[in-house]
Formats: sequence, structure tokens, C-alpha cells
Amino acid sequence: MLFIIIIGLLPFLIPSNIDNNILISQNQTKFDEENLSQDNSFTPRTQDDCPSSKIQFNSSEMINRNYSWVGPTNETLSFETPVEYDTFSADIDLQISSEIDVDVVVEIGAVQSSKVEQAQVFYISENVSLTSFSIYVTDKKPIQVQMQIRNNSIAGEILHEFEPLIDSDLGWHEISMNPYFSLTPGKYLLWMEENTYGPQYDSWNKNSSNDKETWEFNGTAWNLADFDLTLKVHTSIQYKPEDVEMKINDVPVINTVLGQGFVKILDDISSSNTTLTVSANESITFSYLIESTFFKSKTLSYDFGFKESYYKWNLTLNSSYLEFSYFDYSINVSGIKDDYDDLQIFNQTDGIGFIKISSEVIEFTTEATHIIFKSQNYVESVILNDNLQFGTINTINVSTKGIGDIYAFIWDDETLIHQNSSYNVSYQSFQWYLDPLLDLNSLTVEIFFNGSNEMGYYSNLVNLSKVSEIISTTIHGNTLDNFTFTCQYKDPYSQLPISDGIVTYNFWDLSGVMEMDKNGNYSHTLDLYKFGILPGNYSISIAAEKENYGLIHSEIPIVINPRIVTMELSKSRKTISPGNTIDFELNLKDIGNQAYLLRAVDIEIRIFHSGNHLNGDLVYFETLKGIYSKEEFSWKVPSDIEEGSYDIVVDVISDYYNGSLNLERAVEVISSIFWLISLPIFIGLISSLVGGYFIKKVKTKKSLLGLMILHDNGAPLSEKISYQMKKSDSALVSGAFIGILSLIKEITGSQLRTIEIEGGYVNLVHGDSFWLILFIKDNPRLIEKAILKLKDEIQLDFGQKIIGFNGRSLEIPLDELIKKYFNTVIQTEPINEDKLSKEKFVKIISSHE
Repeated sequence: MLFIIIIGLLPFLIPSNIDNNILISQNQTKFDEENLSQDNSFTPRTQDDCPSSKIQFNSSEMINRNYSWVGPTNETLSFETPVEYDTFSADIDLQISSEIDVDVVVEIGAVQSSKVEQAQVFYISENVSLTSFSIYVTDKKPIQVQMQIRNNSIAGEILHEFEPLIDSDLGWHEISMNPYFSLTPGKYLLWMEENTYGPQYDSWNKNSSNDKETWEFNGTAWNLADFDLTLKVHTSIQYKPEDVEMKINDVPVINTVLGQGFVKILDDISSSNTTLTVSANESITFSYLIESTFFKSKTLSYDFGFKESYYKWNLTLNSSYLEFSYFDYSINVSGIKDDYDDLQIFNQTDGIGFIKISSEVIEFTTEATHIIFKSQNYVESVILNDNLQFGTINTINVSTKGIGDIYAFIWDDETLIHQNSSYNVSYQSFQWYLDPLLDLNSLTVEIFFNGSNEMGYYSNLVNLSKVSEIISTTIHGNTLDNFTFTCQYKDPYSQLPISDGIVTYNFWDLSGVMEMDKNGNYSHTLDLYKFGILPGNYSISIAAEKENYGLIHSEIPIVINPRIVTMELSKSRKTISPGNTIDFELNLKDIGNQAYLLRAVDIEIRIFHSGNHLNGDLVYFETLKGIYSKEEFSWKVPSDIEEGSYDIVVDVISDYYNGSLNLERAVEVISSIFWLISLPIFIGLISSLVGGYFIKKVKTKKSLLGLMILHDNGAPLSEKISYQMKKSDSALVSGAFIGILSLIKEITGSQLRTIEIEGGYVNLVHGDSFWLILFIKDNPRLIEKAILKLKDEIQLDFGQKIIGFNGRSLEIPLDELIKKYFNTVIQTEPINEDKLSKEKFVKIISSHE
């Protein structure tokens, strides 16, 4: 409850003579609290109208007052209340009884007085409450004497002590017992100390008889007196408040003990005197004691100003300077943040102490006028380009350390250019369009953050740049040429070229400055011949800048094409017989029919059977190195070549040039008439040549050392390897497998590939999902067709099994296939081999004819 009350006092506690400007920035902004609402649109006229640094605190203030016993009464209960407070809480103790009953002990006698220490006896016949007693006073001046109620005798138990003030009026004076004093039937004494104020203060009226038993102390001992004091004892019968349905402001009174009760009242304060209505179902008399607590609470908002690297607040408290007495006072202020630093509380200029009762609540028990403390800046980061361009959409990214409202303002001096806001966030991205028609050089960006007592501020001056653009298209050129690249650097709004700009390029390892030509374009020329830049797709990085335009970048795509070689091939003849030589002259020209190439090239020359340019139809191959213009070469036509037409293909091999020449049916190979006439003469020779051809073919087949079938995934499907290959020629085996592993990933297609290795040849041909690999001692060129037919038969008979291969070995009859296509047997174990007889060769030749 203390926490709530303090708020109400705070707005009025600071006196008018305190100069708050020493605590708050002189330039603190003003912003009406209504303008912080999300439902209001606000356009500040100047920077002084920006959202203020509003913070909100709750204060709760409390005072306690006690009212001594009042009564007896039978109608209302009332006490004073300070109207500066909002509510009160009253704890009321009550004594409840019937109408007062008067017991006369001694009547008034002759006017005699006594001042000695003495005790007057009185008797109680039933359970009652001693509500008051009256004595007859003869003093001329007020006196204050200590009194006691003692039980049964002078030395009896002291039941009650009090020290009433009795005025100087002659007559009966009633002394109330508050609270009421409960008595049971028996003998009691009212003891009074000696009156030592002098003879003129002999106060108590006495009677000449001692009927009721009165004792006096003569300085050494107690003795029965020869008089009685004039005393009236007032008693009443006690009630339980619940038995009589006692209520105060309709709140039932709770029993405590017989004749006593308690009630707690909570209510608002409406006047300076609070009157409570008492009700019961019987006529009662009551006395009461009140302990009251008064509260007030309020929500307060205050401005703050940014100073140096922190915030300094001046929280003005409101004090009423209470005119009513109180015995306890405290004020709580909530809304304090953990990051507040250097917290101080002042009463005028005097600092007072406080305690922090929770992470956000402080409490102090002395009146105060203001609180001062610092707070960190809750704008954590603002990401914004330091140089903004006209005609672009600019972005401000704001991050804060708490949840709250973020405001963004863009100023041209005192003129607001743009504003935006977002609510209940910790991050916001603001965007605005910078009008290119504005004639400005800089703007001020201000960010405000209003959280739950968490404030932030940011201000920065940013430079402005006019918008520029670089326009270019893809540039094409040829390698080794003088290469010119061009771009336009202009203002997109005026569409005028920007002159005197600094335009630079970066290409490859080259960089430099581009110059503006008479057309307003920026260009530069490179001699590619000097730098050896190969053909390909590139890009040139362009950077352009000028004062008030900022820096802009662009990438220009560049395509550098290879140079084209024009080739002409002349030959000494077109028709030739086998065994003869034909001469050629190759003439090379650069682009534009230049006589010489700028870089030397290699030339590949191939001659094929017409219409079929596969490797198996290649009859001639030669590479000519380092050619610039002209080159001569010759082809000696093999004696065993087939008759027919032959195509010549010439290709340029170079990093800088492309070129190809394809001459179909360039050469005709025909048999000479001389051969027909001389056929009988040379029949023996021809026979020997043919026999030699077939013997060579048979020998090549017989040189088969091994055959393997591998799946595409590398798994072996079937193999037959000669013991000669495994043991006698290990270099052949290792070299073969190294070749397979390194090249099988690169070779595709179903044509035979031959790899020459140490000790022989490895032959590879690809089928559907498998590789056929052969190890042959001699060059397999003569038996290529047999190898391709073997591959086709394996494909036909076992292709589906190979495709569905699951790891189990396939039973492929390699012995039969080797015998069929190579007319040999691969021995996997050592045997005694006989040399082939001449008859066997003849038989083999016959089988191939």
C-alpha cells in the first residue's frame, strides 16, 4: 500500500525557487503526451517539437496517526483526516457496554481537604467495566497526580496506572478510564500519591467519617484514616459486539474479549473530518481508540534532457507539508530501473537517505522535493549510410535495448523533411525517398526511443550525394587485338553526361583511368597482344565519382573471342595409287587476310575414309608445330590401303586461334593399270605379301595376354589373365591397371581406345554398363573389328544380367569367346609351349580367308 500512495504527492513537492535548468539540458524537447499516442498524427514544426523524453513513475505516500481513547458515546465515531490524501485505513478498537451506572462512595461533607498519600476503598458486587470515577476538587490551580487501581489491600496487585490532569475548578471532576477497565466482584482501592505542590494544593475533599475504609500514609506506615474521600465510581455492564450486532459504516465489529471489539475501515477521503456511523440492535455506550493510515498514489510523467553520454532526470515530488501531526511517514517511488545510476534524493538542496526495497522501488521516510539520477542511452545502434543519394530509397535500421516506441525524424536545419514511428518494438527499419529536386547538401537524422522509463536518443549529420549512373552494354572483341571498352557516366534525372568525373577501371591485373571523349563517353583501349589475355567471358569493374555525386560502381561484361584462322590447302595431285606420295602446301591467314598469324599455332592433319571420321577409319595423322603462315607436308599412301575417296581434316590447335578446314573427297586412291598388266609377274610377290599380312594379323591375335570385364561401378564381372602377364611381365600388369584406373573415368563411347604401356597395349571399349579391357602384346590395329564384334556379342548375350548385377559373379564363357575371336587359349598356369609350326600358320591364314 505504501508503494501506491507515493505517486499522488510527487507533482507538487518541488518548490518554485528551484532552477531545474541546471539539471536538464537547455535544449530539451517538448512533446505533448497526447502526441505519443498511436492514434494521433503529429507534424512538429521545429526540432523543439520532437517527442520529449517522457518517463512515467508511480508514487505511493503514507502517514500514520493515532487517536487516544475517545468516549463514551452512543451515536457516531469521528476523527480528523488530511484532505490532501486519497484514502485511509482505520484500525478501531472498541469498548462496548450498557448505560453508565453511578456508585456513590462518599457524599460531600464539610469542606476539608487532604494531600497525603492515601487509598480509598470501594466494592464491586458483579462483573462490570470501570468506565470512570469522579472526585471532588478544592484546589485553586490545576494539578497532575499519579493514581493506581489496587486489588484488595494497600499492598495488593496494581491493576491499572494513570496520571490524569485535573483543572482548578471547584467541584466534581470525572476521570475516564480509556480503555475501559474490567472488574470482578471484590474489594478495590483507588491509590493517589502525595500532593507535594504546597499547602495551597490540598485538593481532595474529605468527610469526618470512615465508613468506606480509607487508608493514609504518615511517612513511615499505612494507617486507617479518620475520614473518607469524596469518590464516585462509574461502572457499566459489558457486551460482546456481535451479540448486539454492532456495525460501523455497515462493517461488522469483531469480538476480541468480553466488552471489546475491533473493526477495520477502508474508504476514500472526502473531507477534513471523517464521521463513521455506528449501529446496534440494543442501546449501547462505546469508547474507541483509532490507529489510522492515510494514503495517496499518483502516476507522474516528466521530461528529461540528453546531456553528454547519459540522461539526467529531474523527478519533482509533491509535498503537502502536513499541518496534522503524524508519527510515521514514508514514500515509495516505483519505476526505477536497474540501469539508473547516481540516484540522489533532495529536500530542497539537502540530500536525504533512501533504501531500495526491490529492483524498481525505492523508499524514504523524509519529505523530498526532487530526485536526480542518470540513465543509459537505450538507442543501441543506428545503421545508416553516411552518404545518402538523391532519388533513392534510404533505410535507417534502429535497434534498441528495450521494448518501446521508436521515432525517426529527418531535418533540413529546422525544416522537417520526413518522419516515421513504430510502437512497442525493439527493432525497426525506416525507409524514405530522398527527392532529387531538393537542393540540399546535408540532413540531420534524429532517433528517439520511449520505453518503460527507458529512453534513447541518436542524432547524426549525413551528407547528400546526387545520383549518377554508369551505362554500358556487353563489349565484344578478339584476343590479341587493340581492345576498347566504353561506358556512359551521367545524371539519370537530367540525362546529361557528367564531365570531369574520375572514372577508373579494373580488369584482370590491370587498372587505370578512363578518359572522356568528344561524345561524352568514357573509354580506354588495351593492347591485348601485350598481356596475353586468353579468349573467354570477363567483366571490367568501373568506379566513377565526382564531388556531390558520391562513388558508384558497375560491372561491364566483356566477351573476348578467339581469332579466326583462314586456311587454304593445295596438293600436288588428287588421284594417287597405293604406295605413292602426295605433297601438300598449307597457307594460313589471320583475320582480314593478314599474311601472318600473331601467335604461332599447331596444326593437326587427319585423313579419313570419306564419310566416316571415326578413329577406326583414320589412315593418316600428323601434328605440325609452331606455324605462322605456310607449311608443307607429304602423305605416303600405304601400299595396303583400300581404294576409294579420302577426306582431309585440318584443325588449328591454339589458345588464341580457332580454325578448321574439312576437304571432302580430297584424294582418290585407285589401283594402277601397271599393276593389272604386271599381275602375272607379281603374283608370287602379292601372294607373299598377303600371306605376310594374315600372318601378322594372326600373330597379333595370339599376343592376347588377358581379358577383363568390369562393371561401370568398377566391380569385376569376369576375367582371364595369362600367367605370363601375372609373373613374367609384372610391369605390364601394373601399368595396365594404373592406366585403367586413371583413364576409365575420362573415356566414353563405344569405340576402341588403345593405350600404349610398358611391355604392350591396353585396349578399352565401352558397352552398356560395362567395360571390355584387353591386354595385348602387339598393336591391336589389325584386329580392331574382332574386338568390337566381341564387345557386341557380350552386350547381346549378357547385357541384361550386367545391368542387374548384384555382386554375384557372372558366368561368362570367356574361354569360348577368346577361342572364337582370337583363336587362342590363355593359359593361367605355366605349360611347355611349342613354337607354332608353319602348317599351323597356314591353317590360321586359311581360316581367316
